[in-house]
Amino acid sequence: EAETLRAGAKETISREPSASTLEVCRRAKIIGESPQFRYCLYCAEQAARRYLGMISSDGKPGTLFISGETGTGKSALARLIHALSDRARKPFHELNCAAIPVTLAESELFGYVKGAFAQAFSDKPGFFEVADCGILFLDEIGKTSVDFQGKLLKVLDTGEFTRLGSTTTRRTTC
Repeated sequence: EAETLRAGAKETISREPSASTLEVCRRAKIIGESPQFRYCLYCAEQAARRYLGMISSDGKPGTLFISGETGTGKSALARLIHALSDRARKPFHELNCAAIPVTLAESELFGYVKGAFAQAFSDKPGFFEVADCGILFLDEIGKTSVDFQGKLLKVLDTGEFTRLGSTTTRRTTC
């Protein structure tokens, strides 16, 4: 809890997650009681409500960055934020960027057109297209190449990407 003075009176502001957030956690088997954990849940709730529903003035969706060591629960936190957000009815996609080669990661995220490489027999949309206004959680980005990180940054910054083998720029829809 944080304390503040307002007009000379002492008032307490709660930094606790709501009952509905705690219920979502219970159903998802996310457990913890420490003050730090409860504050983390509060922050997740705020992120879901304040940022994921936002569309900026240039039409880009809200973006969140979750950092932490491998195995600290970033994926569980991302799924919780998804469940608490207005995007809960939309898909949640997760891609471990470190587990696949860079060239495959690019085709998975950006998609490709027929003929882009030997086994590209038809066009295939990437995760940025099929996320369909839901959540795309990109895990272990820091373990990918600097070149690949630059391509991701461009999409996150501009909302634009190009399928492999194409010259047409596409925009993420949400």
